[in-house]
Amino acid sequence: MTKKNTGFTLIELLVVVLIIGILAAIAVPQYQKAVEKSRAAEALLNVRALAEAVKRAQLASGALPGSFDELDITIPGTSVVSAATGVRSEIIANDNFAYYIDKNNNTLPARRKKTPSDTDWGNSDFAIAYWFGQDPRTTSAVLSPDSMVCAVKSGIEKEALYKSICKSFGAMDAKSVVISGYVHYKIN
Repeated sequence: MTKKNTGFTLIELLVVVLIIGILAAIAVPQYQKAVEKSRAAEALLNVRALAEAVKRAQLASGALPGSFDELDITIPGTSVVSAATGVRSEIIANDNFAYYIDKNNNTLPARRKKTPSDTDWGNSDFAIAYWFGQDPRTTSAVLSPDSMVCAVKSGIEKEALYKSICKSFGAMDAKSVVISGYVHYKIN
């Protein structure tokens, strides 16, 4: 009687490894996109909540608040007071976004941090912002009072990803304006 080998051949194992590699190459970018979209959705909700709190504080005092301490809500993150930011008297930063009240441009932006330890919030590739009044840099209706905007820096590696996130929030190409190298999409 002859004994028959009952194992996998090298070719069969290589085919299995190749199939797993192809599936991983497809799945990993989709996973990263889903993670980035969930982070942006959290920022969108935080900006909306902060905008409502700022409106309430503005009705109570007659002016835009200069600090998050003047608001009736809190956003998870570390409070950072920065003299280098000019009118940005206070910044709330978590691992993903930095939030502040920008009185010069009538906005409340949430800027995407490049890394959790990133402190250069002015050099962000992606932001979600609420406009309280007309932006002094443009007369475009995209940045009109009481509007939510998704902003993407032009010419970056993740531009298509961030643009798709903006579109998932209801932004349209027809309602966009470019300011300082950022394409601002109005969120409906």
